[in-house]
Amino acid sequence: MKKLTLLALALLLTGCGGDSSSEETSVLQEIFTVDETNWAINLPESWKKVPAPKTSFNIMFLAYKGSENFVVMKSPNVSEDVVGSVRVNAQKDFHSYHEKSATETTLRFEGKTDPTASTREFIQKIYVLPDRSAFLIGSCSLPVQSDVNDQDCLSILDSWEISVDKK
Repeated sequence: MKKLTLLALALLLTGCGGDSSSEETSVLQEIFTVDETNWAINLPESWKKVPAPKTSFNIMFLAYKGSENFVVMKSPNVSEDVVGSVRVNAQKDFHSYHEKSATETTLRFEGKTDPTASTREFIQKIYVLPDRSAFLIGSCSLPVQSDVNDQDCLSILDSWEISVDKK
């Protein structure tokens, strides 16, 4: 889990530049498959989908807009308290960690990956796969000290769901 988190953060925290303050009116539905299940995400048109790195078997979906990033990662470590496990790992892996809120399937916190990194806000949603063999974590991050609001991140996470189960 630590390697998974660090890899995704290294890709995401750099931000990809560009303007991210415009209003969104249209979305594109993106479909991706994990094992035997199709998942759907409504991505605002101004966001760019990026192919998952071939070196990572854990990153299932990746997109960005300016300094905002969204990634879906797969982890095989399913526990009774998945959010609690993700929280413990984040507390260990981040240089600083400040939890803002948590539910049974979501976690929201601010953190820094190292002492010189900018503080970012992370909004995460967790799905346990239907066969309980693994879980998916959708993580959207954005800079804390900026004019970027969390509306796109919240919309993307709210739209994320099982699309068509191929069973």
